[in-house]
Amino acid sequence: MSPISRRSLIQSAAALAATPVAAEQWSITSAMAQEPSAPISVYASGLFTPRGLTFGPDGKLYVALGGNGTAGAAPSAVRIEDGCGVGVAHGQPSTQGMSGAVQGPGSVAFLGDQLYLLQDSEDDRGDLISTYPNGVYTVASDGVCTLLADVSTWMNENPTKEIPADRGKLGETFAMLAGDGFLWVIESNEGQVLKVTPDGTITRVVDLSEGHPVPTCCAAAPDGGLYVGNLTDAPYPTGKAQVIHVKADGSVETVWTGLTMLVGLATVDGTLYACEMATNNTTQPPFTQPGTGRIVKQSGPDKLTEVVSELDFPIGMTVGPDGFLYVSTPSFGGDGPSGSVLRIDPSATFLSAPANLYDSATCPGFQEAWKAQQSVFATMTANADKPVPTAEAAIPANTAPVTIVNFTFDPGSLTIDAGRTVTWTNKDSVPHTATSKDGTFDSGNLNEGQSFSFTFDKPGTYDYICTYHPYMVGTIVVE
Repeated sequence: MSPISRRSLIQSAAALAATPVAAEQWSITSAMAQEPSAPISVYASGLFTPRGLTFGPDGKLYVALGGNGTAGAAPSAVRIEDGCGVGVAHGQPSTQGMSGAVQGPGSVAFLGDQLYLLQDSEDDRGDLISTYPNGVYTVASDGVCTLLADVSTWMNENPTKEIPADRGKLGETFAMLAGDGFLWVIESNEGQVLKVTPDGTITRVVDLSEGHPVPTCCAAAPDGGLYVGNLTDAPYPTGKAQVIHVKADGSVETVWTGLTMLVGLATVDGTLYACEMATNNTTQPPFTQPGTGRIVKQSGPDKLTEVVSELDFPIGMTVGPDGFLYVSTPSFGGDGPSGSVLRIDPSATFLSAPANLYDSATCPGFQEAWKAQQSVFATMTANADKPVPTAEAAIPANTAPVTIVNFTFDPGSLTIDAGRTVTWTNKDSVPHTATSKDGTFDSGNLNEGQSFSFTFDKPGTYDYICTYHPYMVGTIVVE
Protein backbone atom coordinates (compact mmCIF):
# COMPACT_ATOMS: atom_id res chain seq x y z
CA MET A 1 0.00 0.00 0.00
CA SER A 2 3.21 1.09 0.06
CA PRO A 3 3.86 3.39 1.42
CA ILE A 4 4.22 1.19 -0.28
CA SER A 5 1.58 0.53 -2.71
CA ARG A 6 -0.89 2.21 -4.97
CA ARG A 7 -1.01 4.86 -2.28
CA SER A 8 2.70 5.59 -2.54
CA LEU A 9 3.33 9.26 -3.19
CA ILE A 10 6.83 9.26 -4.63
CA GLN A 11 8.18 7.64 -7.75
CA SER A 12 11.20 5.42 -7.20
CA ALA A 13 13.27 4.69 -10.30
CA ALA A 14 14.16 1.10 -11.15
CA ALA A 15 16.62 0.46 -13.93
CA LEU A 16 18.81 -2.56 -13.14
CA ALA A 17 18.35 -5.38 -15.64
CA ALA A 18 19.38 -8.88 -14.54
CA THR A 19 18.45 -12.53 -14.76
CA PRO A 20 17.32 -14.76 -11.89
CA VAL A 21 20.24 -16.20 -9.92
CA ALA A 22 20.36 -19.05 -7.41
CA ALA A 23 20.00 -17.95 -3.80
CA GLU A 24 23.49 -18.96 -2.71
CA GLN A 25 25.00 -16.65 -5.33
CA TRP A 26 23.66 -13.63 -3.49
CA SER A 27 26.03 -14.07 -0.53
CA ILE A 28 27.81 -10.86 0.41
CA THR A 29 30.52 -10.24 2.97
CA SER A 30 30.87 -7.16 5.11
CA ALA A 31 33.34 -5.40 7.36
CA MET A 32 30.57 -3.45 9.12
CA ALA A 33 31.21 -3.05 12.82
CA GLN A 34 28.31 -3.73 15.20
CA GLU A 35 27.58 -1.54 18.21
CA PRO A 36 25.34 -3.65 20.44
CA SER A 37 25.60 -1.18 23.31
CA ALA A 38 24.38 1.83 21.27
CA PRO A 39 20.72 2.87 21.73
CA ILE A 40 20.42 3.01 17.93
CA SER A 41 22.76 1.44 15.40
CA VAL A 42 22.80 0.06 11.87
CA TYR A 43 22.37 -3.71 12.06
CA ALA A 44 22.24 -4.35 8.30
CA SER A 45 22.61 -2.33 5.08
CA GLY A 46 22.83 -2.74 1.32
CA LEU A 47 19.25 -4.03 0.98
CA PHE A 48 16.87 -3.54 -1.96
CA THR A 49 13.64 -2.14 -0.44
CA PRO A 50 13.51 -4.07 2.85
CA ARG A 51 10.05 -4.91 4.15
CA GLY A 52 8.87 -7.31 6.86
CA LEU A 53 11.46 -9.09 9.01
CA THR A 54 11.69 -11.88 11.56
CA PHE A 55 14.23 -13.90 13.49
CA GLY A 56 14.58 -17.54 12.49
CA PRO A 57 15.12 -20.63 14.62
CA ASP A 58 18.86 -20.21 13.98
CA GLY A 59 18.79 -16.81 15.72
CA LYS A 60 19.49 -14.98 12.46
CA LEU A 61 17.45 -12.06 11.12
CA TYR A 62 15.52 -12.70 7.88
CA VAL A 63 14.22 -9.83 5.74
CA ALA A 64 11.80 -9.77 2.81
CA LEU A 65 12.98 -7.52 -0.03
CA GLY A 66 10.60 -5.67 -2.32
CA GLY A 67 13.43 -5.39 -4.85
CA ASN A 68 13.79 -2.51 -7.29
CA GLY A 69 10.97 -3.20 -9.72
CA THR A 70 13.03 -5.45 -12.01
CA ALA A 71 12.60 -9.21 -11.94
CA GLY A 72 15.71 -11.05 -10.77
CA ALA A 73 17.68 -7.91 -9.91
CA ALA A 74 17.75 -8.74 -6.18
CA PRO A 75 16.97 -11.70 -3.94
CA SER A 76 13.41 -12.02 -2.68
CA ALA A 77 14.53 -12.50 0.92
CA VAL A 78 17.84 -12.50 2.75
CA ARG A 79 19.42 -13.71 5.96
CA ILE A 80 21.62 -11.13 7.67
CA GLU A 81 25.22 -12.26 8.05
CA ASP A 82 27.84 -9.81 9.37
CA GLY A 83 25.54 -6.90 8.61
CA CYS A 84 24.76 -7.75 4.97
CA GLY A 85 22.26 -9.88 3.11
CA VAL A 86 22.75 -13.51 2.08
CA GLY A 87 20.01 -14.58 -0.32
CA VAL A 88 17.66 -17.29 0.94
CA ALA A 89 14.79 -16.84 -1.55
CA HIS A 90 14.72 -15.77 -5.18
CA GLY A 91 12.57 -15.54 -8.29
CA GLN A 92 9.56 -13.68 -6.90
CA PRO A 93 8.28 -10.66 -8.87
CA SER A 94 9.42 -7.17 -8.00
CA THR A 95 6.91 -4.87 -9.62
CA GLN A 96 6.35 -1.19 -10.31
CA GLY A 97 2.98 0.48 -10.48
CA MET A 98 2.36 3.33 -12.89
CA SER A 99 3.48 5.71 -10.14
CA GLY A 100 6.85 3.96 -10.00
CA ALA A 101 6.29 2.60 -6.48
CA VAL A 102 8.04 -0.74 -5.91
CA GLN A 103 6.22 -3.76 -4.50
CA GLY A 104 7.25 -7.37 -4.22
CA PRO A 105 7.93 -9.77 -1.33
CA GLY A 106 6.52 -8.07 1.75
CA SER A 107 7.09 -10.30 4.74
CA VAL A 108 8.72 -13.50 6.02
CA ALA A 109 7.83 -15.89 8.86
CA PHE A 110 8.79 -19.28 10.24
CA LEU A 111 6.68 -22.21 11.42
CA GLY A 112 9.26 -24.57 12.88
CA ASP A 113 12.15 -24.70 10.42
CA GLN A 114 9.99 -23.84 7.39
CA LEU A 115 10.44 -20.34 5.97
CA TYR A 116 7.39 -18.67 4.41
CA LEU A 117 7.34 -15.59 2.18
CA LEU A 118 4.40 -13.25 1.65
CA GLN A 119 4.17 -11.87 -1.90
CA ASP A 120 2.70 -8.37 -2.29
CA SER A 121 3.04 -7.37 -5.94
CA GLU A 122 1.50 -4.09 -7.13
CA ASP A 123 -2.15 -5.06 -6.90
CA ASP A 124 -3.30 -3.86 -10.32
CA ARG A 125 -1.03 -6.47 -11.94
CA GLY A 126 -3.88 -8.77 -12.87
CA ASP A 127 -1.56 -10.53 -15.31
CA LEU A 128 0.19 -12.14 -12.33
CA ILE A 129 -2.88 -13.92 -10.94
CA SER A 130 -2.22 -17.08 -12.95
CA THR A 131 1.55 -17.16 -12.31
CA TYR A 132 2.56 -15.24 -9.16
CA PRO A 133 -0.59 -14.23 -7.26
CA ASN A 134 -0.26 -12.37 -4.00
CA GLY A 135 -0.25 -14.77 -1.09
CA VAL A 136 1.90 -17.14 0.94
CA TYR A 137 4.80 -19.10 -0.58
CA THR A 138 7.00 -21.79 0.94
CA VAL A 139 10.75 -21.30 0.55
CA ALA A 140 12.89 -24.38 -0.16
CA SER A 141 16.50 -24.81 0.92
CA ASP A 142 17.66 -23.83 -2.58
CA GLY A 143 15.70 -20.57 -2.41
CA VAL A 144 12.90 -21.62 -4.77
CA CYS A 145 9.47 -20.30 -3.73
CA THR A 146 6.30 -22.39 -4.24
CA LEU A 147 2.77 -21.04 -3.93
CA LEU A 148 0.98 -22.31 -0.83
CA ALA A 149 -2.03 -19.99 -0.44
CA ASP A 150 -3.40 -17.91 -3.35
CA VAL A 151 -4.88 -14.92 -1.51
CA SER A 152 -5.61 -13.01 -4.73
CA THR A 153 -7.99 -15.65 -6.06
CA TRP A 154 -9.47 -16.31 -2.62
CA MET A 155 -10.33 -12.61 -2.22
CA ASN A 156 -12.19 -12.55 -5.53
CA GLU A 157 -14.26 -15.51 -4.35
CA ASN A 158 -14.76 -14.19 -0.80
CA PRO A 159 -15.23 -10.39 -0.91
CA THR A 160 -15.40 -8.27 2.22
CA LYS A 161 -18.54 -6.38 3.26
CA GLU A 162 -17.26 -3.10 1.83
CA ILE A 163 -15.23 -2.96 -1.37
CA PRO A 164 -13.01 0.15 -1.59
CA ALA A 165 -13.16 2.34 -4.68
CA ASP A 166 -9.45 1.72 -5.25
CA ARG A 167 -9.69 -2.07 -5.09
CA GLY A 168 -7.05 -3.75 -7.26
CA LYS A 169 -6.90 -7.19 -8.84
CA LEU A 170 -4.31 -8.85 -6.60
CA GLY A 171 -5.13 -7.41 -3.18
CA GLU A 172 -2.57 -6.00 -0.74
CA THR A 173 -1.06 -8.80 1.35
CA PHE A 174 0.94 -6.41 3.49
CA ALA A 175 2.03 -8.30 6.63
CA MET A 176 2.48 -11.84 7.96
CA LEU A 177 3.17 -13.21 11.45
CA ALA A 178 3.64 -16.75 12.75
CA GLY A 179 0.84 -17.94 15.02
CA ASP A 180 0.39 -21.22 16.88
CA GLY A 181 0.71 -23.62 13.95
CA PHE A 182 -0.64 -21.17 11.38
CA LEU A 183 0.20 -17.80 9.77
CA TRP A 184 -1.60 -14.52 10.38
CA VAL A 185 -1.90 -12.46 7.17
CA ILE A 186 -2.98 -8.82 7.02
CA GLU A 187 -4.66 -7.84 3.73
CA SER A 188 -4.69 -4.05 3.56
CA ASN A 189 -6.78 -2.90 0.63
CA GLU A 190 -10.12 -4.52 1.36
CA GLY A 191 -9.18 -4.67 5.05
CA GLN A 192 -9.13 -8.09 6.69
CA VAL A 193 -7.24 -10.46 8.98
CA LEU A 194 -6.68 -13.95 7.57
CA LYS A 195 -5.33 -17.26 8.86
CA VAL A 196 -3.31 -19.52 6.56
CA THR A 197 -2.56 -23.09 7.66
CA PRO A 198 0.42 -25.17 6.46
CA ASP A 199 -1.87 -27.03 4.04
CA GLY A 200 -2.75 -23.72 2.33
CA THR A 201 -6.26 -23.25 3.76
CA ILE A 202 -7.29 -19.59 4.01
CA THR A 203 -9.82 -18.40 6.61
CA ARG A 204 -11.02 -14.88 7.33
CA VAL A 205 -10.77 -14.10 11.04
CA VAL A 206 -12.28 -10.63 10.93
CA ASP A 207 -13.60 -8.23 8.29
CA LEU A 208 -12.21 -4.71 8.89
CA SER A 209 -13.39 -3.20 5.61
CA GLU A 210 -15.81 -0.64 7.01
CA GLY A 211 -14.48 2.87 6.40
CA HIS A 212 -11.38 1.62 4.53
CA PRO A 213 -8.92 1.79 7.48
CA VAL A 214 -6.06 0.07 5.55
CA PRO A 215 -4.72 -2.35 8.21
CA THR A 216 -0.99 -2.86 7.76
CA CYS A 217 0.70 -4.45 10.78
CA CYS A 218 0.21 -6.84 13.64
CA ALA A 219 1.68 -8.28 16.82
CA ALA A 220 0.67 -11.29 18.91
CA ALA A 221 -1.69 -10.59 21.81
CA PRO A 222 -1.37 -12.56 25.07
CA ASP A 223 -4.84 -14.17 24.73
CA GLY A 224 -3.93 -15.86 21.45
CA GLY A 225 -5.46 -13.03 19.47
CA LEU A 226 -3.77 -10.24 17.56
CA TYR A 227 -3.03 -6.53 17.81
CA VAL A 228 -3.62 -4.83 14.44
CA GLY A 229 -2.56 -1.31 13.41
CA ASN A 230 -3.69 0.70 10.40
CA LEU A 231 -2.23 3.18 7.94
CA THR A 232 -5.41 5.13 7.00
CA ASP A 233 -5.85 6.28 3.40
CA ALA A 234 -4.38 9.40 1.77
CA PRO A 235 -3.70 12.03 2.96
CA TYR A 236 -2.83 10.00 6.08
CA PRO A 237 -4.10 12.49 8.69
CA THR A 238 -2.05 12.90 11.83
CA GLY A 239 -3.42 11.10 14.88
CA LYS A 240 -6.11 9.12 13.02
CA ALA A 241 -4.46 5.69 13.04
CA GLN A 242 -5.12 3.23 15.86
CA VAL A 243 -4.45 -0.23 17.23
CA ILE A 244 -7.25 -2.73 17.72
CA HIS A 245 -7.24 -6.01 19.61
CA VAL A 246 -8.68 -8.88 17.60
CA LYS A 247 -9.56 -11.32 20.36
CA ALA A 248 -9.31 -15.07 20.08
CA ASP A 249 -13.11 -15.27 19.68
CA GLY A 250 -13.02 -12.85 16.74
CA SER A 251 -14.41 -9.83 18.60
CA VAL A 252 -12.65 -6.49 18.23
CA GLU A 253 -11.87 -3.64 20.62
CA THR A 254 -9.82 -0.47 20.21
CA VAL A 255 -6.82 -0.36 22.55
CA TRP A 256 -4.66 2.57 21.36
CA THR A 257 -5.59 5.75 19.49
CA GLY A 258 -3.90 9.00 18.41
CA LEU A 259 -1.32 7.37 16.13
CA THR A 260 -0.24 8.11 12.56
CA MET A 261 0.57 5.90 9.53
CA LEU A 262 1.22 2.67 11.41
CA VAL A 263 3.37 0.11 9.58
CA GLY A 264 4.79 -1.94 12.45
CA LEU A 265 3.76 -3.28 15.86
CA ALA A 266 5.62 -5.19 18.55
CA THR A 267 5.37 -5.98 22.25
CA VAL A 268 8.29 -5.84 24.68
CA ASP A 269 7.66 -6.94 28.28
CA GLY A 270 3.92 -6.50 27.74
CA THR A 271 4.18 -2.95 26.37
CA LEU A 272 2.99 -2.12 22.87
CA TYR A 273 5.40 -0.39 20.49
CA ALA A 274 4.39 1.13 17.16
CA CYS A 275 6.30 2.13 14.06
CA GLU A 276 4.95 5.29 12.38
CA MET A 277 6.10 5.75 8.80
CA ALA A 278 5.70 9.54 8.86
CA THR A 279 4.19 12.14 11.20
CA ASN A 280 3.06 15.76 11.03
CA ASN A 281 1.56 15.05 7.62
CA THR A 282 0.10 17.77 5.43
CA THR A 283 -3.03 18.02 3.31
CA GLN A 284 -1.08 18.58 0.11
CA PRO A 285 1.48 16.39 -1.64
CA PRO A 286 3.75 14.83 -0.92
CA PHE A 287 1.73 14.64 2.35
CA THR A 288 4.64 12.91 4.08
CA GLN A 289 8.19 14.05 4.65
CA PRO A 290 11.45 12.17 5.21
CA GLY A 291 12.92 12.33 8.68
CA THR A 292 9.49 12.31 10.38
CA GLY A 293 9.08 8.59 11.02
CA ARG A 294 9.40 7.37 14.57
CA ILE A 295 9.05 4.52 17.06
CA VAL A 296 6.70 5.10 19.99
CA LYS A 297 5.46 3.08 22.96
CA GLN A 298 2.06 3.09 24.57
CA SER A 299 1.70 5.08 27.77
CA GLY A 300 -2.11 5.18 27.88
CA PRO A 301 -5.20 4.37 25.78
CA ASP A 302 -4.66 7.54 23.74
CA LYS A 303 -1.11 8.42 24.82
CA LEU A 304 2.38 7.60 23.61
CA THR A 305 6.01 8.14 24.54
CA GLU A 306 8.48 8.70 21.75
CA VAL A 307 11.37 6.22 21.66
CA VAL A 308 13.24 7.42 18.57
CA SER A 309 12.41 10.04 15.96
CA GLU A 310 13.75 11.48 12.70
CA LEU A 311 13.61 8.18 10.82
CA ASP A 312 13.25 8.02 7.02
CA PHE A 313 10.02 6.19 6.22
CA PRO A 314 10.44 3.04 8.36
CA ILE A 315 8.33 0.14 7.09
CA GLY A 316 8.70 -2.98 9.29
CA MET A 317 9.52 -3.87 12.90
CA THR A 318 10.19 -6.96 14.99
CA VAL A 319 11.70 -7.83 18.39
CA GLY A 320 14.99 -9.69 18.53
CA PRO A 321 16.07 -12.40 20.97
CA ASP A 322 17.99 -9.64 22.77
CA GLY A 323 14.80 -7.66 23.42
CA PHE A 324 15.83 -4.87 21.03
CA LEU A 325 13.63 -3.55 18.22
CA TYR A 326 14.73 -4.15 14.63
CA VAL A 327 13.33 -1.71 12.09
CA SER A 328 13.57 -1.80 8.29
CA THR A 329 13.89 1.45 6.35
CA PRO A 330 13.13 3.23 4.03
CA SER A 331 9.87 2.15 2.41
CA PHE A 332 10.70 4.10 -0.76
CA GLY A 333 12.89 6.89 -2.01
CA GLY A 334 15.80 5.66 -4.07
CA ASP A 335 17.29 3.28 -6.55
CA GLY A 336 19.79 0.60 -5.63
CA PRO A 337 20.61 -1.11 -2.30
CA SER A 338 19.80 1.90 -0.08
CA GLY A 339 17.81 -0.07 2.48
CA SER A 340 18.90 -0.91 6.00
CA VAL A 341 17.80 -2.40 9.31
CA LEU A 342 18.21 -0.37 12.49
CA ARG A 343 18.66 -1.86 15.97
CA ILE A 344 16.91 0.23 18.64
CA ASP A 345 16.92 0.01 22.42
CA PRO A 346 13.22 0.00 23.46
CA SER A 347 14.10 1.65 26.78
CA ALA A 348 15.32 4.79 25.00
CA THR A 349 13.16 7.92 25.10
CA PHE A 350 13.18 11.03 22.91
CA LEU A 351 16.16 9.77 20.95
CA SER A 352 16.85 11.27 17.51
CA ALA A 353 18.65 9.38 14.77
CA PRO A 354 22.19 10.84 14.69
CA ALA A 355 23.47 12.44 11.50
CA ASN A 356 26.40 10.00 11.30
CA LEU A 357 24.25 6.92 11.86
CA TYR A 358 25.17 5.31 8.54
CA ASP A 359 28.88 6.10 8.49
CA SER A 360 29.77 2.55 9.57
CA ALA A 361 27.53 0.82 7.00
CA THR A 362 29.88 -0.67 4.42
CA CYS A 363 27.85 -3.28 2.55
CA PRO A 364 28.55 -3.20 -1.20
CA GLY A 365 26.68 -0.43 -2.99
CA PHE A 366 25.02 0.99 0.09
CA GLN A 367 26.79 4.32 0.54
CA GLU A 368 26.34 5.36 -3.10
CA ALA A 369 22.67 4.31 -3.10
CA TRP A 370 22.05 5.97 0.25
CA LYS A 371 23.44 9.29 -1.01
CA ALA A 372 21.20 9.09 -4.10
CA GLN A 373 18.27 8.39 -1.81
CA GLN A 374 19.03 11.52 0.21
CA SER A 375 18.82 13.51 -3.03
CA VAL A 376 15.31 12.14 -3.62
CA PHE A 377 14.35 13.05 -0.07
CA ALA A 378 15.72 16.58 -0.53
CA THR A 379 13.49 17.00 -3.58
CA MET A 380 10.48 15.83 -1.55
CA THR A 381 11.23 18.43 1.10
CA ALA A 382 11.68 21.18 -1.47
CA ASN A 383 8.38 20.33 -3.17
CA ALA A 384 6.47 20.35 0.09
CA ASP A 385 6.13 24.13 0.09
CA LYS A 386 4.96 24.50 -3.51
CA PRO A 387 1.50 26.06 -3.83
CA VAL A 388 -1.41 23.91 -4.97
CA PRO A 389 -4.40 24.95 -7.09
CA THR A 390 -7.24 26.57 -5.19
CA ALA A 391 -10.92 25.92 -5.59
CA GLU A 392 -11.45 29.57 -6.54
CA ALA A 393 -9.03 29.47 -9.48
CA ALA A 394 -10.67 30.71 -12.66
CA ILE A 395 -11.42 28.08 -15.29
CA PRO A 396 -10.42 29.27 -18.79
CA ALA A 397 -13.19 29.85 -21.31
CA ASN A 398 -13.79 27.26 -24.03
CA THR A 399 -12.05 24.61 -21.97
CA ALA A 400 -12.46 20.88 -22.53
CA PRO A 401 -13.63 19.45 -19.21
CA VAL A 402 -12.54 16.23 -17.51
CA THR A 403 -14.36 15.30 -14.32
CA ILE A 404 -12.66 13.23 -11.64
CA VAL A 405 -15.43 11.21 -10.06
CA ASN A 406 -15.73 7.77 -8.45
CA PHE A 407 -11.98 7.26 -8.85
CA THR A 408 -12.11 7.66 -12.64
CA PHE A 409 -11.35 10.34 -15.24
CA ASP A 410 -14.48 11.16 -17.23
CA PRO A 411 -14.01 11.01 -20.17
CA GLY A 412 -11.13 8.56 -19.95
CA SER A 413 -9.96 9.51 -23.44
CA LEU A 414 -10.34 12.99 -24.88
CA THR A 415 -9.40 14.23 -28.38
CA ILE A 416 -8.77 17.95 -28.87
CA ASP A 417 -7.15 20.33 -31.35
CA ALA A 418 -3.70 21.76 -30.65
CA GLY A 419 -3.93 24.98 -28.66
CA ARG A 420 -6.99 23.82 -26.71
CA THR A 421 -7.11 23.84 -22.91
CA VAL A 422 -8.23 20.91 -20.77
CA THR A 423 -9.51 21.44 -17.23
CA TRP A 424 -9.70 18.65 -14.64
CA THR A 425 -12.11 19.11 -11.71
CA ASN A 426 -12.13 16.77 -8.73
CA LYS A 427 -15.64 15.78 -7.63
CA ASP A 428 -14.50 13.05 -5.22
CA SER A 429 -14.18 13.60 -1.48
CA VAL A 430 -10.55 12.41 -1.50
CA PRO A 431 -7.54 14.08 -3.16
CA HIS A 432 -6.41 13.15 -6.68
CA THR A 433 -3.89 14.35 -9.25
CA ALA A 434 -3.76 14.49 -13.05
CA THR A 435 -0.13 13.72 -13.86
CA SER A 436 1.25 12.90 -17.32
CA LYS A 437 3.57 9.93 -17.58
CA ASP A 438 6.06 11.91 -19.69
CA GLY A 439 6.24 14.88 -17.31
CA THR A 440 4.37 17.32 -19.60
CA PHE A 441 1.86 18.35 -16.94
CA ASP A 442 1.16 17.73 -13.26
CA SER A 443 -1.80 19.16 -11.40
CA GLY A 444 -0.36 18.54 -7.97
CA ASN A 445 -2.87 17.81 -5.22
CA LEU A 446 -6.51 18.44 -6.10
CA ASN A 447 -8.88 18.39 -3.15
CA GLU A 448 -12.63 18.09 -3.61
CA GLY A 449 -13.88 20.94 -5.84
CA GLN A 450 -10.45 22.05 -7.00
CA SER A 451 -9.51 22.34 -10.68
CA PHE A 452 -6.39 22.32 -12.82
CA SER A 453 -6.01 23.56 -16.40
CA PHE A 454 -3.36 22.91 -19.03
CA THR A 455 -3.07 24.14 -22.63
CA PHE A 456 -1.82 21.57 -25.15
CA ASP A 457 0.20 23.32 -27.88
CA LYS A 458 1.88 20.28 -29.43
CA PRO A 459 0.11 17.38 -31.19
CA GLY A 460 0.60 13.97 -29.65
CA THR A 461 -0.85 11.41 -27.25
CA TYR A 462 -0.54 12.21 -23.56
CA ASP A 463 -1.23 9.38 -21.12
CA TYR A 464 -1.73 10.38 -17.51
CA ILE A 465 -2.58 8.95 -14.09
CA CYS A 466 -3.50 9.94 -10.55
CA THR A 467 -0.27 9.49 -8.61
CA TYR A 468 -2.18 8.61 -5.45
CA HIS A 469 -4.29 5.99 -7.24
CA PRO A 470 -2.25 4.99 -10.30
CA TYR A 471 -4.88 2.55 -11.59
CA MET A 472 -6.78 5.74 -12.52
CA VAL A 473 -5.67 6.37 -16.10
CA GLY A 474 -6.60 8.81 -18.83
CA THR A 475 -5.47 9.91 -22.29
CA ILE A 476 -5.44 13.26 -24.09
CA VAL A 477 -5.04 13.04 -27.88
CA VAL A 478 -3.97 16.34 -29.43
CA GLU A 479 -4.43 16.71 -33.21
